[in-house]
Amino acid sequence: MTPASTDHGSILPSDASALIVSADGELSFMLADYPEDQALPRMVQLLAAVVLRSTDADWVDEMIAIFDETPRS
Repeated sequence: MTPASTDHGSILPSDASALIVSADGELSFMLADYPEDQALPRMVQLLAAVVLRSTDADWVDEMIAIFDETPRS
């Protein structure tokens, strides 16, 4: 297994997709290379949906509010 991080930064496997938030709060979407005739996996579609909705401040506030509603154990 490849180390998760090095002194040069983090490593994302070539077949993985990720949402990344930079230190200044900028959101990036890293999408693995999928064949054009292959449907994106469901969880990758979810990441893409989050990226698309992330420009809606009300939606972001609603998603963040879930932390206020969820009891911490």
